[in-house]
Amino acid sequence: MHQRHEVLLLDGRPRDAIPQAVEPERVDLIVVGSVHRPGLRGLVSGSSSLEMCRRVGCAVLAVKRLNRPSG
Repeated sequence: MHQRHEVLLLDGRPRDAIPQAVEPERVDLIVVGSVHRPGLRGLVSGSSSLEMCRRVGCAVLAVKRLNRPSG
């Protein structure tokens, strides 16, 4: 089964621009990068990925960067 996909480039803050684009574009899935913020900073500031999960009516897949050993 062939699935159609599209890449959208949006202006503005991701936590505002992405939810505004979801409904008119009929989005089924949003894939976003995720950065782990440890400690109090992460708890207080939250994350754009988490905010999008709360504001959109589709699935959100947050992908973290692969930590590769240096050398």
